Amino acid sequence: MLLVSCFGAALCLPAHAQTGLGFPPIRIASGQTAHMSVRNTAIPDVSGSSCKINFRFLDSNDKVLKENIIDIQPGKAGDLDLAFKEISGAKSRARIRAVLLYGYHGGANPSPEILLPTACDSLSPRLKVFDKKTGKSSATFTNPARLPEAQHRPSNGPPP
Repeated sequence: MLLVSCFGAALCLPAHAQTGLGFPPIRIASGQTAHMSVRNTAIPDVSGSSCKINFRFLDSNDKVLKENIIDIQPGKAGDLDLAFKEISGAKSRARIRAVLLYGYHGGANPSPEILLPTACDSLSPRLKVFDKKTGKSSATFTNPARLPEAQHRPSNGPPP
């Protein structure tokens, strides 16, 4: 089964074929919360460019546990938390993965101005796990891997 994300009515792509950043899989335990945040460090310009990011927490089968789409202006930040108690069926520990999806998602070949550097080229992401009661962090990650660029896909539907 492929996890499919739809951006706009015309095109759906599996999550692994989208552009973005992915943190390594982690484990959280009862009483802990995973906190994913991104600061857009782009310099504000007159065009008002921003970066629309889909924050996602996935389970070990790439099923979406929680997500939120945030349009982050240059100089601003966005975040998403996932508490252990929000993970359905988890006993005492759960394996999760955090991803940030953004950018060009396929379709017709983009024009040169679309391929120019954007506010999404200047992101400072962070993932941390902390104890809900004490607030103490048990792990912090600041260097996610770049997810594969989307391969050429037909503009009239999901990939084959």
